[in-house]
Amino acid sequence: MKTILVISGLDPTGGAGISADIRAISSCGNIVAPVISAFANQGNSEGGHVHVTPLPVFDEAMDFALSTTPDTVKIGMLGTREIIEVVAGKLSSLKHLPPIVIDPVMSSTSGMKLLSTDGIEALVERLFPIATLITPNIAEAEALTRIKIEKERDIEAAGEFLITRCRAVLIKGGHIAGPPTDYFFSGEGTRKFSSERVSGEFRGTGCALASLIASNLADGLSIFSAVKTAKDSLTVAMKQSEPPYLMFL
Repeated sequence: MKTILVISGLDPTGGAGISADIRAISSCGNIVAPVISAFANQGNSEGGHVHVTPLPVFDEAMDFALSTTPDTVKIGMLGTREIIEVVAGKLSSLKHLPPIVIDPVMSSTSGMKLLSTDGIEALVERLFPIATLITPNIAEAEALTRIKIEKERDIEAAGEFLITRCRAVLIKGGHIAGPPTDYFFSGEGTRKFSSERVSGEFRGTGCALASLIASNLADGLSIFSAVKTAKDSLTVAMKQSEPPYLMFL
């Protein structure tokens, strides 16, 4: 079994955030070293409030999680610039930097803001340069690039912009009409991942996908194979789950 350090928020309903991460990674037979960045108090359709973990608590939790010598790192909700600075400092100080998958979470399905404005800047400046892969959805890609995305060529423009800031990018196109297609950008060009659209409004799909990719990387898959296998696994999970909860059997 491999160990994946997961840094993300806690959704008390268990639908998204670190709960979805743990379910996804556990389904691969791997272990999660979880660090909670914030409590994102919400329901399946209603937002509450976000309470960021106090920095001394978060700092100590990171040290204990890193003592497991994780094989990969999955980063989700971070909340503030201060939290990002702690994460960046500790990861950058490692003698051996494991693969890092970043899901740049900025808002919840229920409409809560999950990352401050200066946090977005810190994410790009401090964490993107050490990331193996970032996995923004359409709205997140728009916020990161300031490109309005309506068509495929807009996704390609956003991907070309983001690839200058990290090693690889997966822009998730599920919110665009038609068969859901994700766009993978790397130094080897652009590839598309298309799948059938599964009916129902699920929560935590973005969290789960990034976690599956991180788990696959820990198991030794190439980044392209890790993404493809994760996409296939997520589709299967959605077919066998009942919305809004995503379950891995």
